[in-house]
This record gives sequence, C-alpha cells and structure tokens, in this order.
Amino acid sequence: MAGTLQLTPATNLDDIYKTLVPFPLTTKEGLDAFYRDEMNQVRGGDKIDLMRRGLDRAHGVTFYKTFFIGHPGVGKSTEMTRLEYKIADKFRTIRFSATTDLDAAGFKPFDVLIVMMIKLVEEVSKSKPQGGCGAKLPKELIEDILHWFATEKVTNTAARSTAASASAGAKPSPISTALSGLLGLFAELKGEIKYTVDRKTETTEYRLSAISTLINLVNRLLDTANAQLTREEGREWLFIGEDFDKAGIKTDLIEALFVSYANIFSDLKTH
Repeated sequence: MAGTLQLTPATNLDDIYKTLVPFPLTTKEGLDAFYRDEMNQVRGGDKIDLMRRGLDRAHGVTFYKTFFIGHPGVGKSTEMTRLEYKIADKFRTIRFSATTDLDAAGFKPFDVLIVMMIKLVEEVSKSKPQGGCGAKLPKELIEDILHWFATEKVTNTAARSTAASASAGAKPSPISTALSGLLGLFAELKGEIKYTVDRKTETTEYRLSAISTLINLVNRLLDTANAQLTREEGREWLFIGEDFDKAGIKTDLIEALFVSYANIFSDLKTH
C-alpha cells in the first residue's frame, strides 16, 4: 500500500488513517500486514493461484498469456503484486502502466511494444549491484533497433541524429557506444510516447506500417534477454501491463490494441 505509515493494525480511530491509503499493496510487507485471503472465498477462488499454476506449467515450454479483468479499484494491481511474489523463483517481472508510461488519451499499439522494449533494455543493461542483469546486448541487435527508428520519415531530431550516428557509420561503434546511443534514443521516445499530441503523422504511419518488423526486433531482444536470465538465474521475463481500465482511456484505443492488433501479443515471445 503505497504511502502506508504503519504496517500494524490501528487500535483506535485516531490512528486508523495511518493504515488507510487508497493505493494498491505494492510490497511484501504491505501484503503480509493487510491482505486477507478470505476475500478469495467471496470471489469464488484464488485467481492468482490459477495464474501461478499456468505460469509454472509454461516455464521453459511455451509462453503464458492471459487477461485479468475486474472493475476499477477492485484490487487488480494488488493481486498482480501477489502474483509477482508467488512466482519470483521462476520469473522476473516488468510492470508498465497505461496511465503513467503511455498517453492515456492517444497511445498507439506500437507504443506498448516500445515501452516493453525500453523497460527490458533498461533492466538488462543495469549492473547487478543496481538490481539489473549486467548483460551485454549484441551490437548488431542494438544497431538494428536504432536503424528501425532512424528509417522514419519524420521523428524527433535528437533521436534521429542519435540513431543515425550509431547505425549508419562505415566503421561499427563499440557495444558500449551503441548501447549509449540506444538508451539516449529511448530517453527521447519516453517523452514522445507520453505526449503523443506532439507526434508527427508521418511517424505514426511509418510505425504502423512497419509494426511486424518491430515485433521481430522485440522478439530478438526477448530471446537474448531470456537466454541470459535463464542461464544465470533459471528465470524468465514476465510483463504485466496495467491500468488499461482507468478513466480517460478511450474505448477505441483499447479496441485497436487488443482486437485490431491482437497479433502483437500472440506473436511476442514472452510471458
């Protein structure tokens, strides 16, 4: 429960505000202190345990994908936190939000792919003392990703020059330089994805027309990241996308993402 002041039950009305914060439970300590399993009896069973079993069976075999649906505010994010801790021995989780990582009023299907790519690269490239994997992504893959964005007819000038310099030179740059270019591009893209009103029409048209190529790039990235995580920790990556039911998100955006471009999720090589 983000912002909780104490993790023990209140014993009087004067202290009750210290344990009542209108946010999901996001820590193991919060879950242990406040979560009540009795709620699942009312709900007709523990849906998270069903998802855990599905993930366990898919581990090392296939990719588990599902929807978790409920009314806004019913506790879905808290349940995702429960899932995250229950499967931590086999999966490393990356969570992203439709309201904080995307433009809730104007995101496109490819934005979800880009957000997943950005978050995965950030997690993979961070050093282990920082909580990352300390991986070295293949230079060819980095340059192919940079080239995909550099091919846009119109894009952010800074991102475009960064991508071009890292991918079009006659002499390949070192991996560290290529990764720096990629992280620099991603820093620019974060702002563009969050504020799509400033995005050029040509950029949108290019990305929609080339989305299959982007999916292939993301899958190559996932293959690399999963192979290393499995080799070093015996775990696989799991993505949790949240808040697609929140107020302010237009119905046509949800329909485009989960219906018109449903192949985005069916084709991705990840949980």
